[in-house]
Amino acid sequence: MSTDVATALPTERGVAALPREGSVAALPRWFGRASWSVLAYTIAVIVWGAFVRASKSGAGCGDHWPDCKGRIIPSFADTATLIEYVHRVTSGICGLLVLGLAVASLFATPRGHVVRRYALLSAVFIVTESALGMLLVKFQYVAEDASVGRAIWMALHLVNTFLLLAWLTLVAWYGSGRRHAPLRQSGALGKAMFAALGATLIVATFGAQAALADTLFPAASIAHGLAQDMTPGGHFLLKLRMFHPIVALALAVYLVVALSAASAMRPTAQVKRLSTLMFVLLGVQIAFGFVNLAFLAPVWMQLLHLLNADLLWVTLVILTAASIAAPRSKNDHAARERRAQRVAGHLEPVARSAE
Repeated sequence: MSTDVATALPTERGVAALPREGSVAALPRWFGRASWSVLAYTIAVIVWGAFVRASKSGAGCGDHWPDCKGRIIPSFADTATLIEYVHRVTSGICGLLVLGLAVASLFATPRGHVVRRYALLSAVFIVTESALGMLLVKFQYVAEDASVGRAIWMALHLVNTFLLLAWLTLVAWYGSGRRHAPLRQSGALGKAMFAALGATLIVATFGAQAALADTLFPAASIAHGLAQDMTPGGHFLLKLRMFHPIVALALAVYLVVALSAASAMRPTAQVKRLSTLMFVLLGVQIAFGFVNLAFLAPVWMQLLHLLNADLLWVTLVILTAASIAAPRSKNDHAARERRAQRVAGHLEPVARSAE
């Protein structure tokens, strides 16, 4: 017998404690390891997908899908074809892994377990992820296309991708035996953390548009890039690129406040570690943003910027889940008791008059 620090529930070798309050049931440890592996692989596929966009290889298979140039295995004389084909193969494997994880959750968890819910959502969103990718190819929103349609579909693709990562993260987190608590118990901190998730999603959408603008309208210098962004009547993607740093810095300020609140209101070792990790990833993301600007958005920097953004998002999802489940601080409990006493004081005269 051993004790899982995160859940404070006894665990047997080879199993992880079930994230249900008051339950002593357990999950097999292989499921947690498999979940984290699928999440890591999915992030790798996402980063390669960004390389497809940055290298303008999205048209490497023409408008054919799921085949490539009318063939299952095409000729790879064109580098763009190879890059796009690798993305399709790895994406297909990712789809099978996510669907397999959803099936595995039915065997690894009891009926009604929270992991099943997020595994099902992961399965649904990997299907919509594939559908959005297919439509980008079919509509030819790839390579040099700079249409409004491409910007809209890319935004939808980005939101779907981040939500898919969120569901997979929660499958891995709760599938590893972490404690789960109902959202209604989250209080003001829970609302603040969910606002942080929503704001991060919006900033990431701006980032995707900015990255597309960097690919389609590369700048010869920082001055040239600013001139592109500020030119009246310029392309709408250039206008969106200009706003990305602004909304990103605003998000950074909000995240600093939210992370500080999480550490103060839920002062567990786990929440503090996750908050510290978030501060590190946030600092790295800001630094990458400045490097990306200074070096005029080279492909390698765009990929590192996206990878860190994915890691920041995953960590924020975990921190939100951990904060909701963590016990409140003594100060938080005292504040609630004071509020309850004030309410009782207001109600006492009403009760007396009723008598």
